[in-house]
Amino acid sequence: TLPTSTASHVDPTASPLPDKIVVIGKLQREDTDWVAQFLPEWQSAIYTVDNTSHALHTQINKGREANAYLSYIIENYDNFPSTIAFIHSHRDGYPAGWHTDVQDYDNVISLQRLNIPFVQRNGYANLRCIFIPGCPDEVQPFRDPPKSLELDGVLEKGPSLDDVMRDIWPLFFSDNTTIPEAIGTPCCAQFAVSRDQIRKRSLAEYEVYYKWLMATEVSDAISGRVFEYLWHIIFGQGPVYCPELEQCYEDVYGSG
Repeated sequence: TLPTSTASHVDPTASPLPDKIVVIGKLQREDTDWVAQFLPEWQSAIYTVDNTSHALHTQINKGREANAYLSYIIENYDNFPSTIAFIHSHRDGYPAGWHTDVQDYDNVISLQRLNIPFVQRNGYANLRCIFIPGCPDEVQPFRDPPKSLELDGVLEKGPSLDDVMRDIWPLFFSDNTTIPEAIGTPCCAQFAVSRDQIRKRSLAEYEVYYKWLMATEVSDAISGRVFEYLWHIIFGQGPVYCPELEQCYEDVYGSG
């Protein structure tokens, strides 16, 4: 079952909502009160992935953050603000926020410093600039043998990320069925996009991605990483999107 599109019910007498939103997927035990407290200039859509009694929730807990991200896009395709930031539920600190590229690994600072004009101009901005892990070729669909995913010292069983990416490419990108030799971008699925960039793909395309995520039998570790290394392509960039470090900081955060 697909997420249901939600109509916008805005009180015309109320103050205008901010023209940007932060989208998060969280476990019910995770505290996301920091969003409302420290980012009042942002709307928020915070999906609980493991409790369907919460007002905003995913249908099941599957596919890691990609589930919440796709649910938001499908449910709100006709009602996006101009800028949408997709981030994780933890605010800051190490190791939880190790992949957040600003002072104290703090997503509040990341979004406060986000260069909105660049997001609008480029359509997409990865919130991480440091290359490792991800660049320049984390995924190689034709690698032989394929690279096995190791988590906490244990190798994942089943199809590799390389294999799955090769298999799903024609389904996801029927307009460009040439499978790239290498796919790379800085990890870890925290990024901002413009409304116009999201809508360069049809609602039906996002529904294809979502249906695959719900139906696949590969592990969440693999399915989540499929999208981690596809968001930049979905949102208009080439297979390898690894901007030079200082240029990335200047573009994304307004500092060299």
